[in-house]
Amino acid sequence: MKLMNNGKQFTQGGYTNSEKANMIKNGENNMKAFLAERFPEIYGGKSEIVTTSKSSTSKRSKVCVIANRLAKQGMNRSAAFRRAWELVKTETVETKVAGVTVGRRQEALENLTKYDADLISVNLERDATNEYDRNAIKVIITVKGKGSYFMGFVPRTLAAMLAPLIDANKAVRATFKEVRGKYQSYHNYGMVMSLSI
Repeated sequence: MKLMNNGKQFTQGGYTNSEKANMIKNGENNMKAFLAERFPEIYGGKSEIVTTSKSSTSKRSKVCVIANRLAKQGMNRSAAFRRAWELVKTETVETKVAGVTVGRRQEALENLTKYDADLISVNLERDATNEYDRNAIKVIITVKGKGSYFMGFVPRTLAAMLAPLIDANKAVRATFKEVRGKYQSYHNYGMVMSLSI
């Protein structure tokens, strides 16, 4: 239904079609400005988008993979995207390995202190059949020329975000940082690694 007011045609909302089109256009420009301010490395101007399109597409892809998995697991979609952006923007995360007190892992960590960090490599392996955590990621330590040992798991909260990336064959690199602990005889050893996303 159209109404007339001083010779102007109005729709039911009180705005002409051209005014509505201008409002939509301004809203899109405001959204672009907001995104450019919030995520400058991805949305910051035409030249940046053209020059960094491959890396920004990769980042966006990783964010979507993580956020969609978190949303499927019951997290609010906007919170899932926020958490995914935080992780992907960080690029490198330092974390402890979980489960290092089980079995003979304390002995393995004690032996690991004898080797130079350059000789130690870390491999991440998905454990989708784990009955306690469907996002479980195994941490396997390899000492050059000596062999490999299953050291533990990526902590559960971090594994929930990294598992979808590993499942989608996105690169997640792990690097050995150090063995910590045993400052007193009753303390346990712990292991720290760095994850590059």
